[in-house]
Amino acid sequence: MSQPDCLDFPEIVLGYQAKPNASFLFQNLLLSFTFDDSHLKSWDKCSLISNFLGSYYSMSHEHNSSNVLSIVSTISNELIENALKFSHTSNKLISIKLFEEGNNLYVSVHNFAGIKNAQKVFKTLELLKESDLNILYRERVLHNTEYASENSEIGLISLSKDYSAQIGAKFKDTSEDMVSVEVFVCIGLNSLT
Repeated sequence: MSQPDCLDFPEIVLGYQAKPNASFLFQNLLLSFTFDDSHLKSWDKCSLISNFLGSYYSMSHEHNSSNVLSIVSTISNELIENALKFSHTSNKLISIKLFEEGNNLYVSVHNFAGIKNAQKVFKTLELLKESDLNILYRERVLHNTEYASENSEIGLISLSKDYSAQIGAKFKDTSEDMVSVEVFVCIGLNSLT
């Protein structure tokens, strides 16, 4: 698959501005939710939300809806699970947004993380930019097998490797111990067919 042309992620406001065409309103979606600690042990709830997002978005791609559903659900699930794992204990609000711009689909997830967790996300994204994804993937699988690591980073690596997705993020200090984190995945619409 070819890389989508989305090196500069657009400025995002959580919410969207209505545009005159009806397809914009149909294909774009924003969900915000909070969770308690019990969600961390029940990844099925992440899958439920992700499958809804995939189903919702795939309705506008009738010619290949099962593939679109699978890809959008997988991307959404990885981002939601990461947001859950890395959210700050005092602020567990997560927002996820799907939208199209140009020939690209963007999935963005926003949450609040502690400083150390935000640094982990930042380091993972730096690795994605600097590494051969196939080698990085193999190294992480071997490392996780040997050390049973909970911070595998395999999800984000897989998104980049398997879907030629570009991943970026915005980090903004919101308090002494909390950072606003918004992670974006950009995939070319031609990759969905």
